[in-house]
Amino acid sequence: SDERRDGTGPPPDQAAGWGERERWIQENGEALARLQRRTIEIAPRCDAQALSNVVHGLAHAQIEAGALFDAVAAAAVARLGEFSAQHTANTVWAFAKAGHEEVTLFDAVADAAVGGQMKGFNAQNIANTLWAFAKLGHAATALFAAAADMIVANDNLLRDFTAQGLAATAWAFAQADVRHLPLVAALTSRLKTPGLSLSRADLQNCEVFAAWCRDELRLPEEEILAEGVSKVTGLPTPLARDTYM
Repeated sequence: SDERRDGTGPPPDQAAGWGERERWIQENGEALARLQRRTIEIAPRCDAQALSNVVHGLAHAQIEAGALFDAVAAAAVARLGEFSAQHTANTVWAFAKAGHEEVTLFDAVADAAVGGQMKGFNAQNIANTLWAFAKLGHAATALFAAAADMIVANDNLLRDFTAQGLAATAWAFAQADVRHLPLVAALTSRLKTPGLSLSRADLQNCEVFAAWCRDELRLPEEEILAEGVSKVTGLPTPLARDTYM
C-alpha cells in the first residue's frame, strides 16, 4: 500500500514539482524523523537488501538523511561480503545520487570489486558503480581498470549496456581521467552504433567523453566519438564536466 503505517504516504515524484514535495516533507517531518531514528537503530541488524533499499529509496525521494546514510554505510561495510552485485551497485549509486560520500564504504566496495566481486557484475551494475565513484570524485583507478578489462574482454557484456549505461560509463572514465585506451576505443565504437537511442542527457555525457578524448588523450579525429554529437545536441564543446544520470 502507498499509505505507510505511520500515516504518511509516499513523497510526490519529481513531476509533481518541488513546491509540492517541500510541502509534503514539512507536513510529514516529525514522522520522517521518527522513521529515520528507528532505522538508524536497526541498521546494524539489517541485511544487504534492506540496507540497499533504504538508501536507494532516500536518494530517489531526495530526502536529506545524512545520519541515516552514515548508519547504512557502517552497517554495509560490516557485511559487504553478503552484498550481491545489484545491492552493491544500487547502494553506491544512492550515495552518489544523494551527494553523500562515505570514504570507508567506497574504499571497501572498490577493494571487494577488484578482489573478485566484480565478476558477478552485469552491464548495469558496472555503469551504476563507475558513475557513482566518478560522480563523488572518489579515486579508484584499480576499480576502473578492472571494469575496463572486463568490458573489453567480453563483447557480449559490452552489447548488454543500454544507451544510458554506455554514455554514463564513458562520462565516468572521462571524469575520473582513467586512460584505458582499449576501453575508450570499445566505448567509442559502440556509441557510434547506428540507431542507438541516446537521450539528450546521454548526448551531453558523450560530449564530455568526446572532449576528453580530444583534449586530454589527444586522439586523432577519426578515433573520437565526436563531431556529430555537437551537431545533434547543439551544445558547445567542451562542456563542463558534469553528469546526467
